[in-house]
Amino acid sequence: MSLTATGLDRPRLDELKTDLDASITNVLGPVNTSPDSVLGQLTGIQAASLDDAYEMLQDTYDSMYPASAEGVSLDRAVSFLGLVRIGSAPVVVTAVLYGSEGTVVPTNALAHADVQYFNTSAVTITAARMLDVTISIGTLTDATLYRVTLNGINYDYTSGIGATIASVLNGLAAAITGYLVAVANDMLRITVTDGETPVIYSASANLNTVKLGSPAIFASIPSGLRELPIGALAAIDTPIYGWDSISNLNPGAGSRDIETDMALRIRHASANRATGSATVKAIRARLLQEVAGVTAVNVYENRTHNVVSGQPAHSFETVVQGGTDQAVAQNIWENKPAGIETYGNLSINVLDENLDLQPINFSRPTIQYAWVRVTVTQLYPEESLPLSTAQSIKDAVLAYGVSLSVGEDIITQRFVGPIYLATQGLGLITVETALTNLATDTPIYTTTNKAVPRNGAALFDVSRIPVVGV
Repeated sequence: MSLTATGLDRPRLDELKTDLDASITNVLGPVNTSPDSVLGQLTGIQAASLDDAYEMLQDTYDSMYPASAEGVSLDRAVSFLGLVRIGSAPVVVTAVLYGSEGTVVPTNALAHADVQYFNTSAVTITAARMLDVTISIGTLTDATLYRVTLNGINYDYTSGIGATIASVLNGLAAAITGYLVAVANDMLRITVTDGETPVIYSASANLNTVKLGSPAIFASIPSGLRELPIGALAAIDTPIYGWDSISNLNPGAGSRDIETDMALRIRHASANRATGSATVKAIRARLLQEVAGVTAVNVYENRTHNVVSGQPAHSFETVVQGGTDQAVAQNIWENKPAGIETYGNLSINVLDENLDLQPINFSRPTIQYAWVRVTVTQLYPEESLPLSTAQSIKDAVLAYGVSLSVGEDIITQRFVGPIYLATQGLGLITVETALTNLATDTPIYTTTNKAVPRNGAALFDVSRIPVVGV
């Protein structure tokens, strides 16, 4: 064994056995060292022990280098560049807490969907922070003003002669713009469009507030990659007087499993300039390394004197998924090149060294809703078809879909392999995909690939993965 220019040169078991046999023969003369002889068995035992020791030495040698280290040894190897393995993260969701005005829901209050979720900070259910409200008619009279006020803007309807509950509610619904509005069961429901940004709500005395919802941030217990569909967070585990129900108007986001060894090696290779700054690689590496919750970063430069694809000359656009807006903007400011403009669909002010506000622009991915339809056209008769096949197909499609990063196109045929690996009994399948701007749009399925813009991201959900034929 020796260290050579190509690394550790470790002897193998058969080489060790041969060397031991030769050593005994040199000392004792011609003796029987065959495997079934006493001496042969003794040298075999000794060779096996030496081989174990050399294997441990090989593992110790390999543990120094990111390309071959594993587990904790890999964590320590990449730490020389300041990298830390990305831990698992919980599902984070803006939940709607419904209940009585003034009800306080404390930190760590629990609710559950498939797993438990906890409230990250104390919140108050109040009309001053309304996400979702249901209204009924309190007093029905002719020629009367009915008013709903949202963020200081009045939305009015004046009843006519022979007014009915339906006519008043529909009149109010028609007057309200910029919100999701629905009339059903003699009630009017008003919901903020993004399901996250609260508004100040009030209504005239002749209207009753039946159900009032305010936002709260809930996170899953435990951390780890999982899905939280719209409306799935529906059960309260911590009873609190005045807190009647909970729901989520948007799907949960941000969850991930702990970074694998392979993913950490890839990030180490792409982040080998994280100790620098002002370059594309360094900006990307530092965002991934230093800003909690950031899961994907793309940086695009325009070094020309012209506007390219809407991007100004001599600017760069950073597309970031995850992390808080302020933390992302601060990190970009600290690592951007001097005198170079930032570009993006979001502008956040940060304080510079002189305590002056500096606008930092970057982009959040533009979400498109991905649809995948799998049609089973033929079964494989030599394998049984489990009852769970449809769900297995959906799980396989979802697992591959959520692995796609920002700006990564949907290659339709790449769903085929994961589907077959996760199932049995399938003969032929057809996979079709679609992209829509809204989750409520009707998809147009085709077998062609779907282009995702460089600052876009495809959002997958099991509710948009129909399976036909099983």
